[in-house]
Amino acid sequence: MTAGCSRFGSSSSAASAPPSLARSSNRRCQFAHGPWDEQRIGFLEIDLVAHCGTNNRGQYLFTLVATDVASGWTECMGVPSQRQEDVFTALEFIRGRLPFVLLGLDSDNGGEFLNSHLVQYCSQHRLTFTRSRP
Repeated sequence: MTAGCSRFGSSSSAASAPPSLARSSNRRCQFAHGPWDEQRIGFLEIDLVAHCGTNNRGQYLFTLVATDVASGWTECMGVPSQRQEDVFTALEFIRGRLPFVLLGLDSDNGGEFLNSHLVQYCSQHRLTFTRSRP
């Protein structure tokens, strides 16, 4: 598994994923196998959307949104919290509904995505895992 950052998605040497994150928004960090390929079906942008309006106090729901960059295919799943376990469960459910093979994930730098559980899962399943925001 690689855990480095570079301008175009290839890896460089770094000890661990979160401390080695890029500081520039035009960089992509790669934590698992293979390059990011926006022209090939199977590479998903994932994000968690909070349904809290203008006030994020109290309980509210989230939606995990996963969009294939090449085809635009989008899957959504309700999530009860930002806990990495809840997000991971929703991601596995979405993966099971995809009409194509999942090849990679790209997320922002939220803790619901950047965690050892998801990095290890991507490594075990040979999925490219990148993040593109500082």
